[in-house]
Amino acid sequence: MRKFKTLLMAITTVVALSSCSKENNNNNTEQEKGKISLQFENYVGKEKLSLGVDANTAKTYISNGQKLKFSEVKYVISNIRLIKTDGTIVGYNSDNLDTGAFVLDQAKPTSLKIDLNALPVGQYKAIYFDYGIRKELNNLDEAKFPKFYKAAGKNDTQMHWEWGKGYRFTKIEGFWGTQNKPLSIHTGSTIKDRDTKRIGVDACRTIKLAFSKVLSFNNKNTEITIIADFDKLLNGTKKITLTEDDPDNNPNHSAIPSTHSALQMVDFVNNMAGDNQTNTTGMFKIAPLK
Repeated sequence: MRKFKTLLMAITTVVALSSCSKENNNNNTEQEKGKISLQFENYVGKEKLSLGVDANTAKTYISNGQKLKFSEVKYVISNIRLIKTDGTIVGYNSDNLDTGAFVLDQAKPTSLKIDLNALPVGQYKAIYFDYGIRKELNNLDEAKFPKFYKAAGKNDTQMHWEWGKGYRFTKIEGFWGTQNKPLSIHTGSTIKDRDTKRIGVDACRTIKLAFSKVLSFNNKNTEITIIADFDKLLNGTKKITLTEDDPDNNPNHSAIPSTHSALQMVDFVNNMAGDNQTNTTGMFKIAPLK
């Protein structure tokens, strides 16, 4: 009987220690999670981008020698990954558009700040994200991703193609030239070009931004500022001159200011988001870390 009591006490002690150990492990796990805030700031060269409701109220910018004014600027990012110094990739809801894809709208400052929650602490050297949505998720699927479908919908940000099955990745409206002619540039992946019936293009690009120094991420909130320079729209890897002439007959690689299909959008996409080969940053850069 005495041996049985001794054995029972030993088992009770082990269970108690085990329970305590699990509780400590859970607490440690919670402490090892934190939040990073991505603050996007849109510029045109050295000037902050601002919008106007019409040509009279919109600010004038000069890009590649041409006058530009903006009334609307929106773009989509998704598939955010943080890269640790040991090469480990930490993804953020990469397969869930409801929690891992975002419409950034210059007219809505709150949309330009993205909070990434419950990320592991550690030493980080870079951040990757997609400009647009990769092709396996680029479907107008209201049932699977109702939150993002609504955020990108016709009654919200108008980031649905009216004629296609995927999302717009960029929506830029405004005015150009001395006569303030309409500027309208929409980009996104297409299966076939609606005008020429050519094979479409994949307009999704992976942006790879290295930090200016190793980021020691702890359980406190950390903020990273990402600058998008829309001067690159015309003044990027390829210099684009807006024209009302047919660009296919223009040897200077000019483009019409109304671009809603694959026919003319590739040069704009490569300027803004890189070509995934020679340029993987496009118009984006990270402000120096404090």
